[in-house]
Amino acid sequence: VLDASARDKYSEEQLARAQARQNREIQVLIIIVLLFLFSSYISTSLVRSSTAGLDFAVVILGFSIVFIFIFIYAAIGVFGSAYIRNQLQQTVLGKIVNDLADSDWVKALILFFLVPLVIFILVIGFIIQSVRKYTPLGKKLKSEEERNYIVSEETMHFLRRAKDWEWGSVLLKSLWIGVILFVVAVIVGRVTNIFLSWLSEILVTLPLYMTTVIFIFVGLGMFMLPPVPGLPVYLAGGIVLASNAQGDETGWSFINAAMYACFIVYILKLLAIVLQQKVIGQMYGRKSVAIRAAVNINSMDLRAMKVILSKPGFTFPKICILVGGPDWPTSVLTGILGLPLSQMLIGSL
Repeated sequence: VLDASARDKYSEEQLARAQARQNREIQVLIIIVLLFLFSSYISTSLVRSSTAGLDFAVVILGFSIVFIFIFIYAAIGVFGSAYIRNQLQQTVLGKIVNDLADSDWVKALILFFLVPLVIFILVIGFIIQSVRKYTPLGKKLKSEEERNYIVSEETMHFLRRAKDWEWGSVLLKSLWIGVILFVVAVIVGRVTNIFLSWLSEILVTLPLYMTTVIFIFVGLGMFMLPPVPGLPVYLAGGIVLASNAQGDETGWSFINAAMYACFIVYILKLLAIVLQQKVIGQMYGRKSVAIRAAVNINSMDLRAMKVILSKPGFTFPKICILVGGPDWPTSVLTGILGLPLSQMLIGSL
C-alpha cells in the first residue's frame, strides 16, 4: 500500500504522461494539417501551370480541405477547443495563428474556401449531437441547455463566433479574394500558357542559337513579373529548346537535347535570381522605407530568415527557403535583407 506522498507522486507522473501523450497527438494533428496544406499548394501550382492537370488539382484541393476539417473537428471533439487553443498558443505557429485569428482577411479566407462545407458541418454536428443525446456513446451532455442544441456544442461554438463577425467587411474582403484568385490563377495562368505556346511555334523554326537567345530574354522578362509562376517557363524551355535541338540542322539525340534544355533553363533561373535580388530587391526595395515597412523587415520571421540564409554553404533550412519558397518573393526579400548574392546562388543549386 502506498502512502499519501507516494500516491501523489504516482498521480503526478500519470498526469504528466497523459499530458505528454496528448501533446504528441496534437503535434501529429498539426503535422497532418501542414501536409494537407502542402498538397494544396502543389495542386494550386498544377492549376496555374497545366490545363491538363486542372481536374486532378481540384480533386487534391477538395480532399485537402475536407480532411483538414475532419481532423480539426475530431480533435476538438476529443480534446476540447480550450485545450487545443492552449497547446497551440505555446508554439510559434500557434501564436501566429492566434494573432491572425481576429483579422477580417483571415475570416474572409475561411468564408471563401469553406462555404461549400457549411451544410456538411451542420450535418456532422447534428449527427454528433444525436449520438450524444440518444446513445451512451460520445461526450456526456452537461446541462439541459446543451441537450436542447440541434447541433453539437463544438458546432454551436463556431456559429456563435461567426455571429459576432463584422460581416460587411468580411464579405467585401471575400469578394476581393475571389477577384485576386481569378486574376492570378485564371487570367495570368492562362495568358502565360497561351503566350508560351505561341512563342514555341515561332521559335521552333529558328536556328538553335537564336532560339536560345530569344528564350532567355523572354524568360527573364517573365521572371520579373510577380504573379507569373516559374513552372510554365521551365516547361516551355524543355519543349522549345529540346525540340529545336533535335531539328534537322543540329540533329542532336534526345538525351543531349534534354540536357541542353535543362542547362539553359538552369542558367536562366540563376540570372533571374541575380536580377530579382540585386535590381528589384536591393536597388529599389532596400532603399525604400515604405517597402521595408510593408514587408515588416524587423519582424521575428524575417530576422530568423536572415540568420538562416546568412549561413555559408548548404544547410537544410537554407535550401528549404530558397528552393521551396516562391521564386519572385524569395529572391526580392533576400535583396531587401541585404544578403550576399553568392550564398543565395549556392543555396539555389
